[in-house]
Amino acid sequence: MASLFFMVVVLAFTSTRAALNLMEVMVEQNVTVFPDLVETAQLSDMLANTGPLTLVLPTDEAFRAMPASYVKDLQADPVALKDYVLYHIMKGNIFSWTVPGRTSVKSMNGHSLRLAHYMGGILFGRRRFYINNAKVLRHDLKASNGVIHMVDSVLRPPHGTIEEVISHHPNLTQISKISLLSHMSNYLNKTKAGSRVTFFAPTDEAFANMNPRLLKKAMSSRTYSRTLIGYHLHTGALTYDLLKQRSSRSGYISTHLFFDDILLSHGKDGEPRLNQNTKIVTHDIECDNGVVHLIDHVLIPSSPFNWG
Repeated sequence: MASLFFMVVVLAFTSTRAALNLMEVMVEQNVTVFPDLVETAQLSDMLANTGPLTLVLPTDEAFRAMPASYVKDLQADPVALKDYVLYHIMKGNIFSWTVPGRTSVKSMNGHSLRLAHYMGGILFGRRRFYINNAKVLRHDLKASNGVIHMVDSVLRPPHGTIEEVISHHPNLTQISKISLLSHMSNYLNKTKAGSRVTFFAPTDEAFANMNPRLLKKAMSSRTYSRTLIGYHLHTGALTYDLLKQRSSRSGYISTHLFFDDILLSHGKDGEPRLNQNTKIVTHDIECDNGVVHLIDHVLIPSSPFNWG
């Protein structure tokens, strides 16, 4: 009898929640910042009356972890704000149990979100659900017109693929030319579920300070340019926080060149250094297929070519 009563209570609670629309479920979860952004972007009617939709909902704590001006800057730019909100919405009901190990789903702003389950916990017996780099704290919150997944950090819409970022960035003209010469531009433009890379992109100032003879060599053939691009690529997305969290002792970052890694160390300020003296000057440019960090020196590979 007790178990039957429990089932009735659960069913009644689920039915009550399902009667609420996505906007109302956000209020029920005591989340205020993101609903305010939805209202300002004039998208509340869509989340209240259309569907089915899947909403990725950052907590208020996630926004408090961002710079103080983050929300105000979004609200001051109506186009960017609408794009931002739409990046958190996917068409259809996407429940956690319907997501395979790793997949990508296009959001309503045209860019893809990465959904993945990772094994963790005692003896890897517990699955953890992530959307991009955000951990899902509460999943499958049902609404009358969709489902909500609540996450612990703010999602940042991508700026395009890595190739699109470097080809349009005003301070990356030289590395963009080398990418085209190397025929690696197609690779840097490719998006594939579960496939992410990190690109350390030297700025134009970095190339201006490079040995002219080495720059000429890099521009002389597809082989040398491809080698240079490959040495600035790492398989997997290394955010700036991950680079900082690595041990202060020297370590290595694998590249697309076999047996030619990047030396990772940290300065007295705790900031990461690449090959001892290279600093990251702009970090975490989110892309559809990875992440880009701008660096102040060109990284010079050693093998298999003599760059000296």
